[in-house]
Amino acid sequence: MADLIVERAFYEDRTASLNFEQVREQDFVPLHNLLNQGYSDSAFWVRIKVDDTFQGGKIAIKIIPTYLDEIGLYSEGRPEPWRLVGDRYPLANNGIKALGHNFIVDHRIESPYYWLRLKTVSTNLMDIEAIPHELLYESSVVEYIFSAMLLGVLGIFLLMSLGYFVASREVINGVFFLKQLLALLHASLFLGYVRLLTPGMLSPEVVDALFSYCVFATTFSVGLFYALFFKEYKIRAWANLLLWLCLLFIVLAGLMFAVGHRALALNINMMAIAVLSPLLVLIAIWGIPWRAIDKPVISRRALIGIQSANFVTGFLHSMPSLGAVTGTKFSIYVVMLHAIISSIFMLMIVRFRARNQEQQRLAELAMHAGRAEQEKQQREKQAQFMAMLTHELKTSLALIRFAARNALGRSQPAVRIEQAVDDMNSVIERCQQADKLERGWSFEKKKHSLVALVQECVDRLDNKERVQVSGIPDMTIFTDGALFRIILNNLLENALKYSPPGDPVVLQVMAPASSPQMLLKLMNRVGHAGAPDKARVFEKYYRSDLAQTTTGSGLGLYIVRALTQLLGGQVDFAHEDETVIFSITLPL
Repeated sequence: MADLIVERAFYEDRTASLNFEQVREQDFVPLHNLLNQGYSDSAFWVRIKVDDTFQGGKIAIKIIPTYLDEIGLYSEGRPEPWRLVGDRYPLANNGIKALGHNFIVDHRIESPYYWLRLKTVSTNLMDIEAIPHELLYESSVVEYIFSAMLLGVLGIFLLMSLGYFVASREVINGVFFLKQLLALLHASLFLGYVRLLTPGMLSPEVVDALFSYCVFATTFSVGLFYALFFKEYKIRAWANLLLWLCLLFIVLAGLMFAVGHRALALNINMMAIAVLSPLLVLIAIWGIPWRAIDKPVISRRALIGIQSANFVTGFLHSMPSLGAVTGTKFSIYVVMLHAIISSIFMLMIVRFRARNQEQQRLAELAMHAGRAEQEKQQREKQAQFMAMLTHELKTSLALIRFAARNALGRSQPAVRIEQAVDDMNSVIERCQQADKLERGWSFEKKKHSLVALVQECVDRLDNKERVQVSGIPDMTIFTDGALFRIILNNLLENALKYSPPGDPVVLQVMAPASSPQMLLKLMNRVGHAGAPDKARVFEKYYRSDLAQTTTGSGLGLYIVRALTQLLGGQVDFAHEDETVIFSITLPL
């Protein structure tokens, strides 16, 4: 669009109290581009001259950015402003509803000059454009298309950041998602969409405050993202300190804004952006101990390149806003460019991290698979060795038993030798069962007579006369017979071994007709070894201190619990009135 303004000049009213007539008498400083005077408590007056060749009619005076607080339009013969626009005033004060601020005026050829008074707590960065009224619609359409493209790009980044966060649930990806959410909200406020789409819903004061707090939150989220990212690189102490001090200043600026020091707070936040951009470059160059890092997420050269590009856009954004360099119309929108570029680089960082983590995960899986294969081979060798060893031991023990009985008959020494051999056989058998459990015990359930299974277990005991069986129903159960025998035999042998000699061991079996389970109870009085520790009784290799005088492996009850669970049952232990009670529930 052809701009009708041919001359611009400005004057700074440091008292912010001069009226239009007083300002007209002042010396104005030529303005070659947009106004950019940084953060100030002054009021700034901009005088514009419309092209003399324009033959009159309505013109539209357009002003950006939208976050400026108050702008008044004055002209010859009007000591009071035509009206006041800005983000603290209703949208209806504008000539038409558009993304930026605007005045529609009936231009008089006799007076080509107009004056605009700007008073804002934000940076005094303002661009003014005058176009024929009939071109305003076309100009607005171009702005809508341009701004919608910016919001669309940020929206895509937001969805991608959400995907990374949902997939990983990592804090740094959550901060990246928060930053993108704030960036999209900031862009919507900056471009004027929130103000345009919520008239009557959100007051101008609320929109103004929301934009300011969004500025602080966005800056903080960027700094926090890099603080978490550089933490993975174990940056040097000075770099970490400077980075967190920068974040602290942003937080303090937000608090200052909340208590009323608005212009100073926004100035500090912009200075933090100006400091943070080169600081990230310095950290990438000297703040990371690169030689101590074997496989960095991003290489040194790539990270320096990323932060250098961030520094350029950060410089172009912060310096004109601070009034340190002369800006152009591009300077107003460079904040959007900075948001997009920083989003791209953050996305690259997150993507590199995810790819690096995936590679590490695959490497770990391959390493674990190799270890698992080695362990499997080792277990197979151990199983072969255990089978050979137990076979040889059992053969030797059988020979010892046979020789003792032939040589000594049924004498007391022969009985003791046979008892010792039986104890050793029991220990070997428990070790075999435990080894089989660890390698994976396969089983097959079939129908069995409950009476026959119990009686078979009791009959094989040396002291079977001490076992008092009661309540066994004559019924069929669906289980693995071998596992059932091992469970019951281990319990019975344990009870006979650790109960007082000659005392009965009571075995009760109950299977109510209405229940899908059977309950097996084994009870005996506490013997010389005392009652076991309830919390540890089923632990592997657990034996009470007093039980150490009796031969045992500490595996019997551990095997009982493991096999019971394998069959889908449960085993419990109780100690009541010097009586030890084991209860086993098994499905029928």
